[in-house]
Amino acid sequence: MKTIRGCTLCLVLLSVLLLLTACAPRSEVPESGSLRVLVDGKPVQAGTRKASAEEAQVWFTLEGNLLLTLPFSEAHEVSILQEDGSENTVRMTGSAVYMEKVNCPHEDCVQMGEVTLENLEYRPLGGFLVCLPHRLTVEVREHAD
Repeated sequence: MKTIRGCTLCLVLLSVLLLLTACAPRSEVPESGSLRVLVDGKPVQAGTRKASAEEAQVWFTLEGNLLLTLPFSEAHEVSILQEDGSENTVRMTGSAVYMEKVNCPHEDCVQMGEVTLENLEYRPLGGFLVCLPHRLTVEVREHAD
């Protein structure tokens, strides 16, 4: 019974976080010294947009701030390294996106599995992967809004 209540509470918390942070990302990003964003091991400027509006996109958002947008169809390893030691690695295969590894205690975001264009409407959180302890959301969008 505790597991069911815990899962329900987690889903409620995730939903609230999504509403507060990912629905309307702001353009400001944390100071560059406090955050490193790596795409395939190479640093990129936070706030970078590399995807066109016509194609499916992957949005990386930290504390409601849009960090990076990449085309869903490309394969990449994206690492978000925060000043406090928080680390997330997201794997993009060209047909799926998933949280590959994190350094938080429960790794709930890793357990969320992969997001594909085919499973967007069937997943409990749609196109979102959410790491609550690190305040990071990754969203697959079929096209830019």
